Amino acid sequence: APTACGAADSDDTFWSSSNFGAEVDVAAVAVCVVTTASAGGTTVGAGTSFASPAVAGAAALIYASSPQGITPERVRARLLSDAEAGPIPGDPDGGGEGVLDVSDL
Repeated sequence: APTACGAADSDDTFWSSSNFGAEVDVAAVAVCVVTTASAGGTTVGAGTSFASPAVAGAAALIYASSPQGITPERVRARLLSDAEAGPIPGDPDGGGEGVLDVSDL
């Protein structure tokens, strides 16, 4: 089952440039993210392109720490159940299960 993600700011609230709506399942921090720069070194960026890998990484942690044979549906369910209680604060449509929380993974 696909998981759609939105973006949150550093206060775990909906980022104004994020995807939103009923199809968004979870948000991850995507503002003031330190990343590599194309010219070398690091830079600070923002966008759902930073939120998506965080959600994928959390799913990978769930998969790696679970019994062999865990289904994608169970990974998704754990990802959403571990999110901070939703909806995503500030989402204009009141969507999502909440903001990604990897503290228990």
